[in-house]
Order: sequence, then C-alpha cells, then structure tokens
Amino acid sequence: MNKTGSMRLLFLSRLSVYALAVAAPLYHPAVQVSYGRPGILLWFGIVPLSFVLAYLRIQSRGWSQLRLAAGIGLPLIAGVMARGLSQAALQFAAVGLVAFVLTFIVFHSRARGRGVAVMEPFLPALLYHRLISFSRASEDLAASSIGVTRLVLVVLIAGFLAHGLIIYLCFFQQHGSQYRTRLRKEVAVFLLVGVVVLGTIVTALPPDFVENPIVRNLLGGEADQESELIDEYGEGLENGASRDDESALRGIPSDRWPQPGRDGEGGTPRNQYAVMVVAAEASPSYLADRYYSLLEPDAGFARARDTELNELSQMRTLETWRSGRTATDKGRRRESIEVLSTLAERYIAYRPKSFEPTTLDRRFHPFSYSYRAVSEVQRTTRAIRSAVAEPDEALRTELAAYLEVPLSAADREVFADHLEQTVASDSGYHERIEDILRSFESFQYNAGYSNNVSVRHMVEFLDNTQEGDCVEFSHSTAILARMAGIPSRVVTGYLVAAELQTPSHRRGLELLIEDLPVLQEFDPDSLYLVTTAHRHAWVQLYLPEYGWVDFETTAYSIPPVGLGDPNQRDVIIPLLQDAQRTAPGPVIQPQVVLRFLAAVILFGLVGLLVCRYFLEMYLMLQARGSGDQAVRALFRLVLLRYASDGYPGKARSATALEYAAEHPELAQFAEIYTELRYRSSIHEDERQRRLKELRDAATTAMARARRPGPAAAVRRLLSLRGLAYQ
Repeated sequence: MNKTGSMRLLFLSRLSVYALAVAAPLYHPAVQVSYGRPGILLWFGIVPLSFVLAYLRIQSRGWSQLRLAAGIGLPLIAGVMARGLSQAALQFAAVGLVAFVLTFIVFHSRARGRGVAVMEPFLPALLYHRLISFSRASEDLAASSIGVTRLVLVVLIAGFLAHGLIIYLCFFQQHGSQYRTRLRKEVAVFLLVGVVVLGTIVTALPPDFVENPIVRNLLGGEADQESELIDEYGEGLENGASRDDESALRGIPSDRWPQPGRDGEGGTPRNQYAVMVVAAEASPSYLADRYYSLLEPDAGFARARDTELNELSQMRTLETWRSGRTATDKGRRRESIEVLSTLAERYIAYRPKSFEPTTLDRRFHPFSYSYRAVSEVQRTTRAIRSAVAEPDEALRTELAAYLEVPLSAADREVFADHLEQTVASDSGYHERIEDILRSFESFQYNAGYSNNVSVRHMVEFLDNTQEGDCVEFSHSTAILARMAGIPSRVVTGYLVAAELQTPSHRRGLELLIEDLPVLQEFDPDSLYLVTTAHRHAWVQLYLPEYGWVDFETTAYSIPPVGLGDPNQRDVIIPLLQDAQRTAPGPVIQPQVVLRFLAAVILFGLVGLLVCRYFLEMYLMLQARGSGDQAVRALFRLVLLRYASDGYPGKARSATALEYAAEHPELAQFAEIYTELRYRSSIHEDERQRRLKELRDAATTAMARARRPGPAAAVRRLLSLRGLAYQ
C-alpha cells in the first residue's frame, strides 16, 4: 500500500470510529445525551473539522501557517461564543486543540505518530464503555435495548480490530521478498490486538454487562431479613447513647439488603433503612425528585409533564448537565451536594445549576449510584424575607398556573373557613405565609409518607382529624397559599438536616466511612445518613425578588411521639464488608467469549472483503480513462490481483521494472508502464496506442500468473492482501 493511500484509509477509519461513538444516542434507545448547542457544536463540528484541518497535506508554507492558525483559533473562538469567558470555554477549546494536535502528529510525524496511533483506539473504546453504562439507568430501557447493546458491542470490537489492522498496515508493515516473515508478523500483531480486546472485556465489564440488569433498592416496606444489633449502647460516641432514649443501630449483610418496595406504603414502620449518604455544605437541604403544580378538583396535586424539573431525576446524560438560565433571585448561594445512593433516581436541591452523570459502581452495593449536583439554594433568613412586597400584575399573570384553585364549592368553603380563622385580612405577603404555617400549631404531626393526596383527604385533615404526616401538611398548605394569593407547588424528595441525625445515624456513618473509600474524601462533619424515615414532602412558595423558596410545613405542628417519631426507630445499615466476599468477579463464560469473538472476526472479515472488492471495482473504473491517473490505477490493479493470487507484494522502494524481474510475464507491461509514466513528451495518438498495449499486456500478465486449482480460486476470492495497494 502506498503511503498516501494508507494514510487516507487510516483517516477514514479513524473518523468512522469517532462518528460511531459520538452518534451512539442516535441508534441506542437507552443512551440519552444532553449535548445542548455547545455540545453539538463541539462534538459534531469543531472536533471533525480539527481532524480534517490536521490531516490535509499542504506544501505551501503560507497555507500551512493558515492551517495552524485555524486549528488553534477556531476552537478558542467557538468556545468563547458557546460558553462565554469561563472555565467551560477553556475546556471546550482544549478538546478541539487536542483533536487537532493528535491528528497532526499521526499524519505528519511518522515516528511520533506511530505511538499516538497505537494508543488512540483505546479512547473510543472507553467512550463506548461509558455510553453503554449510561444505558443502565432505567430497567425498562435496559430491557428493551439488550439487542442494540449487543450489536453496539460487536460493532465496537469489530471497528477496534479493523482500525488496529489499518494502523499496522500504515506504520508497521514491511514490504519485500520475505513473505513468510512478514505474514508471521501480521498474524502476531492481529492476535495481539485480539488478546488486548479480550483482556479489556474480561477485566472491565461485569459478567451481566450485556444484559443490563438494574439493581434498585427502593426501600419502603419492612425487610424479612434478621437484623444484627450493632453497638447497642453507642460505645465510642460522644456522651454515649442509651437504648431507652435513642434508636439502636442494626445491620443487614449487603447481599441480603431489602429489594424493591414502594415509598409510602402506609402504617408506622418499625425501622428506618439507609437510603443514601449525602455530603452537603449546609443544613437543611431539601433534595427533590418531583414537583407537583397541577391541582385537580378531586385527585389533588399532580405532576406537570412539561416541567424540566420533573425530568432531571430520570435524565441520563453523557455531558454534565447545565442550566442555561442565570439566577437573578436574591439570597441564593451556590452549593455543591454529592450523593452516594441506593436509588437510581437523582435527588437534587432547588435551584439546580448543573449535575454530573450518575455513576454506577456495583462494588459498593447497595450504594451503587453516585452523583454530584450544584444548586443555587435559598439561604435568606425569615427576618430578611419578611420585607417582601406583593407581586405585581405581570408577575401574577406569569404565575397564574400556580394560583389556580379549581375546587368544588363545598371543599373550597372548608379551606376558606380555615384561612378566615387564621390569617388576618390586612396581613402582608410574608405575614400570610407565616400565619398559614402557624395555623397548624394544634395539629399532630406523625412521621410517615402516605399515598392519599386527594382533596377530600385534605379536607378531612383540616376539618376533622387534624393529624397527619408531611403529605397532608404540604398539600393542605399549598392549597391554602393559593387561596391567599401566594403561588405554590408541592415538592417531594428527602430532607437532609443535622437535627435528624441521632447518635445511631452518626455511628452508622462511621461504619460506612470505614467500608466506603469514596466517603473518606469528605469532612465527616459534612456527611449525613439519609434513611427511609427522611422521605418528605414540603411546599415551595414564590416570593417576589427571591423566587421559589422551600418551606417546612410541619415547623409549628406538634412533634411526633412514640414510634411516630423516626428518631425512636432502629437505624438499619448494610454491612458492606460482606459484599466484598459475595460479589461475583468479572468472569465471562468461555463459550460466550468464543461466540462473541467468532462474530467479531466474521463481521470484520466480511467488511474487509467488501472493501477489497470495492477497491478493485474503483481501480477498474479509473483504469478505463486516458490520463496518467488511468496508468497508475492499472498498475495498482495488477499488483492487487498478484497479491490476491498469493504472490509476494512489491516493496515500496522497488520500481515496476525491478518487480517485473521477479515475474517475467510482467516484463512487457512494466516496460510500457515505465514509458507512459516517466517519458517527458509523447504524442497523444502514440500515447493512446501504447495505453491500449498496456491494457492488453496487463490482461495477458494477470492471466499467465493465475494459479490453477480450486484452492487457488478460493484464495483469490477471500484474500485481503490486495488491500495493501489501496
């Protein structure tokens, strides 16, 4: 294969592997990538353009300098345009610059390019691994995309092997008469690449990777497993912990950790199970998963389907998600919250600014999921917010959906009577909020999380029972706020607060920190153990100039007593040391590996054969011309046919006449070819006559060189050696 042709093939192969990787969301239903406009510009515009600019072979010094300026300047300009003057713009530009520099080294520096080219295939391999990992964020999608995932893996490995073979042909292949030596090298390199790929599969992929099963631990009901009492009297804790006044810490081996249940199954649970460990900068933190703003006359509050906030907890992303809006609300402080969770869904504080993709790591089962989110959290005091003014007409129109109260006359009357008795008619905006919250001073709060959110249930709560959990308090408050002219919505998630951390929670954290290396990176004082008892519902009320603010609707109620107080329930944590002994290793069944490799080799060979015959047809079409290009194409076609018949290839440094010395039947063809290629002047009529003689000589030479017999015919049909003359 000549140098120009081999480099062209390498460039196309390289571009194809990259395109397959970044376009995965287009053909894999379970990979949803929030590229956004900057991401689309970078991955589908700047990076491919950097490839092309660096690949071009430019002889002129002026054009070469222009190419260098474009390769450096375009990523920088595009980064500033897409991300502004920020660190994100530098990251954007760095990706484009790296793509340009690596491509330039590969195609213009043979010594250094060899090493870069060998390492490059591992980058898309890692990207594919990450992409398919994101497909595990949903059980339904994972089940429906098993076939596509397998196909992607086959394409990946086939592309990896083919690309490795092309790299070898470009940088390592030697031409000459020593055919057997060269053949052994080719086979050895191909096998080496296959071993590397197989080793990557065995060491990097879990045994059930292709099937994409999901481990979900949606704890809500009681577990059947027998728990083990840990440190009954709180030994090692400050001031100790007596079983008479504090909950006990218990443990269940992680391989027997409770399996899926439902939040809010009703009743008073006996225990509270660890759900997540949160590293937060401040307390309290309201971590939300659902926002309910649509009030229905009978069913109560429901989720608004078109709200982006309700999509974030389920979103599977490749890039870090970032909000395109800039907060103008007063009193917000940007805080980073990191979560190690047993739940696949994300729980993010309002107002979300950005978050990283969820990482799935089964080594820490059941704490398999981890992510980091940044939010602009409202941290103003009640005294500061008390001066808030009434919303103007424009703001009321904008928030009209959060002021709708489509209740029946009878239900509306109950809420109106409650407002009339507890909220003064001349109260200011923030005073009305405080009056509504204080109206629950005589109501009994029971820790729990019920499913009944109907308006009739809230009417019963206000007018009769005056006792309930956070669901009754939050939904009733939201309706009362709307009737008082305050935009409202109900939010669900988990409440992370220092006040909810008992000695048993802190002792549980100590044990988890010992077993989870990822937690050892944080200040222990910033960590919170969140359990099923911390599942919560609250309201967000809109304050002019401050935006949506979280309010605790149970703040003035009568605190829970007895087992209604979650602090009196035993805290159950998984005993993670058992997981290390029971978790399966990354072992793949031999028959699966053999079938997979057989499919990869078959697909790869078929693809290469298609390329070989496409190249042969292309050369035949070019050889029909009358110019110098036709002469060169005919020579390459003869070499391809000889290589396919098993003859040694032409050394790159050898001339046509030198090659013909080893093959006498090529003597006439080589003589005419040399004349047409290098004769300084020749009449057009004579050129056409000699070109016809060249075609006849080529046909005669190829016919004489064709080896007889069925074995030779099969070798001609299946040979790939002709690809060296691309």
